[in-house]
Amino acid sequence: MKREIVLTVEVDIGEIASESSDRHEAYRRLGDELKSERDRLGREFKRQLREAMLDFRGALDDSLGIG
Repeated sequence: MKREIVLTVEVDIGEIASESSDRHEAYRRLGDELKSERDRLGREFKRQLREAMLDFRGALDDSLGIG
């Protein structure tokens, strides 16, 4: 059994550029956005992994004739 987990990183570069006064500020904003995305992706990965674990357990129970 195989379960694929797909995670997507999304950052609005245009928004960061338009709201920044210089390169330093733009890079700082980008770093903040990427940290936020990293945190979100960590939560999403854990959620999807829990779902996969439940699916695997259900499939194993079915194979063992349990449930």
